[in-house]
Amino acid sequence: MRQAGFAQFVKKCVVGGLVISASSLWVTQAHALSDPVQSLSMVERVMDEDGLPRAFDLTLHGIDYNKESYVWSISAQGAHGKASVVQNGSAVKVDYQPEPNWHGNDEFTVQLADGRGGASEVLVKVVVEPTNDAPVNKKPPQIIGHAIIGSILTARMGEWDDSIDGEKGDFFYSYQWMRAKDANSTELADMVAIEGATEQTYQVTKADNHLYLAVEVTAHDRSSGESVPLQTSAMSLPDKVGNYAPVIGLAPLKELEETFLVKAFEFVGNKSFTTEELNNALADYTDRELGITKLKEVTAEVTKFYRQKESILASAYLPKQEIGNGTVKIKIVEAEVDQITVAGNKSYNASYLKKIMEKAARNSPLKSDDIERGLLTLNTLPALSARSVLQKGGKPGTASVNVQVEESKPFGVSVEYNNHGSTSVSRERYQTTLSWDNIMGSGAQATAAVLVGETPKDLAYKTLDIQAPVGYYGTKLGVSYSTGNYDVTQVFSDLGIKGESTTGKIYVQHPFVLRRNLSLYGEVGVEGKNAPFYLLGTLNSKDRVRIAYAQVDSTFDLLGGSNTISANVTQGLGAMLGGSPNGTKTSRTGADNQFSRLQLTYAHNRQLHEKYSFYGTGTWQAADDSLVSSEEFQIGGQDSVRGHTSGAESGDNGYRTSFELRYTDPAATVPYMIYSFLDHGYVRRKEPLINQEKSAFLTGYGVGAMLNYTKFGVTGSMNLDMGWPIYPAVNTLKESPVVSLSTSITY
Repeated sequence: MRQAGFAQFVKKCVVGGLVISASSLWVTQAHALSDPVQSLSMVERVMDEDGLPRAFDLTLHGIDYNKESYVWSISAQGAHGKASVVQNGSAVKVDYQPEPNWHGNDEFTVQLADGRGGASEVLVKVVVEPTNDAPVNKKPPQIIGHAIIGSILTARMGEWDDSIDGEKGDFFYSYQWMRAKDANSTELADMVAIEGATEQTYQVTKADNHLYLAVEVTAHDRSSGESVPLQTSAMSLPDKVGNYAPVIGLAPLKELEETFLVKAFEFVGNKSFTTEELNNALADYTDRELGITKLKEVTAEVTKFYRQKESILASAYLPKQEIGNGTVKIKIVEAEVDQITVAGNKSYNASYLKKIMEKAARNSPLKSDDIERGLLTLNTLPALSARSVLQKGGKPGTASVNVQVEESKPFGVSVEYNNHGSTSVSRERYQTTLSWDNIMGSGAQATAAVLVGETPKDLAYKTLDIQAPVGYYGTKLGVSYSTGNYDVTQVFSDLGIKGESTTGKIYVQHPFVLRRNLSLYGEVGVEGKNAPFYLLGTLNSKDRVRIAYAQVDSTFDLLGGSNTISANVTQGLGAMLGGSPNGTKTSRTGADNQFSRLQLTYAHNRQLHEKYSFYGTGTWQAADDSLVSSEEFQIGGQDSVRGHTSGAESGDNGYRTSFELRYTDPAATVPYMIYSFLDHGYVRRKEPLINQEKSAFLTGYGVGAMLNYTKFGVTGSMNLDMGWPIYPAVNTLKESPVVSLSTSITY
């Protein structure tokens, strides 16, 4: 009998880790043993009535640190408008269209759901501010006077009101006189503007002879409060010019702007960039004749240069000066942080949150990357979302950073069911997870889970994970412990096959890069596992695994979609710390605790259409020696090659790939996804058992569906897959299709 296969019965159920961000608003919930919980809970947007001139603008970003796919949707519409989402990679564009001419407060809910039953919701509150609608023309303009060459025509503006707003309105008028293209043109559509003819009166010229004239009157509403008032135009009926008349006038005067030769620029106040760097950015403006207008362009280019370098508040301007030697002085203000304030916290320590932002914004000048990293670091804390507002500081050239935080409930509960087990060790499984966020006000987090089979005797595992921030840069220290046992039943029940497993791990995690569309995390740790295996009531083997590992995880947008890359290097420590030495009787012949292993994972999610997307993922593993059962690469089952038994094949080296074509309707009331999939896997064993093949392939295909629904803060989800084996054509379950079901309820 091959003993290696029994490690497949030990499954660590770890799901969760969704991130939602809006602009510079980010949040993460890193529940290692729970489904995703609500992250960013609320965001506000202000727009104008009818979306003009200020339209609704909101982009959300989603990250699932468990590398699961996810679906965006509107789970609750507003009372006075319609919201919709368009997903593009890890981002989703949210749109909201209020009812015509309506203003006031409205709200709707955006949901982000993954494929394992978790979901997060964001309440979007919209303030639709009233705007002054454009004037309405009641009576068209008229031309007063005789249309003959040399005569003066006067435009009568007609009649206007502000009936849409129900107010009188405060109007002023502008004019544009129009001329027909030729003698055959009699329609208003054939009129073209007469250059310079923008007064209420117009003197008919020789160029107008035998042509139709008209005047376009534009009513502007001052009460709009905008720098460019709202306006409406109307045109008079055309009037044909008759005979010639002498014309006396003055030639127009041309305004001339004084220019001078600029040889070089001198900069004052530049600390972040050298004079040479700034002059290189202005190379197109040196050794040229420039006037005041062009010099204003130069200062705009300097400001643009700083903004491109993420110095978001830096600005350049021309101080008062005399330019005599061809050198122009430009003064630069590089904004620094004056003060940082934190508001909205309840159980979190305000000084701790403030310190995180101070460390992130310690550089001068203030850069958007620094503010972004500080906010993202805050949002990695459990049950916390943060946003910031920059305001003018108390001193010239400074800015105040005001951080507004919002805390969600500190306790979470989830219950899950699935039938992803094997027929020998409890096909049906149940898990309950409890989480406690922000312990002692410092962002520490504890998660406990219990997984049982159809009876606790068949399968029972308990896990505990504790994670706490260290310092102010996003570093976290984690400790986890799990223990459990399983019995092999069905046809093997008479053999008295039992197994136990105890695992402990300590690790440190640090974010090296934190940006809206790019993250890079590093993790190092040590882990120990004890796994005795019993046959006929007697100890048959015992794996004592002691490993050290280093892992890098990155998420980024590239190739038209969102991407995730993970690399893990694991080194067995031999007999150190009580590990299995060479020659020990372990679960695999020739395997011990002296090994090296590399594992790489890549996933890509691309939006093909508003409702269609593609998802592909692959994992590859290579080891330099035979591995004990718990460290082998396994293929088969729900998280690997569907249509086959969970952990049907295992080996020291191998790979697995999965490709999905997905369909979802963003406008659906209940978020759902329908997909088809094709899975393939391969393993190779360095020392196969007697009558065991050295390598094995599995291939399967099928269809699936996911549903998520949230009501009163409780999220219910379901995932159903139907997988058919392709190779081999018959699986060990002897089922075709293999129906996999998982459901969960999260509060």
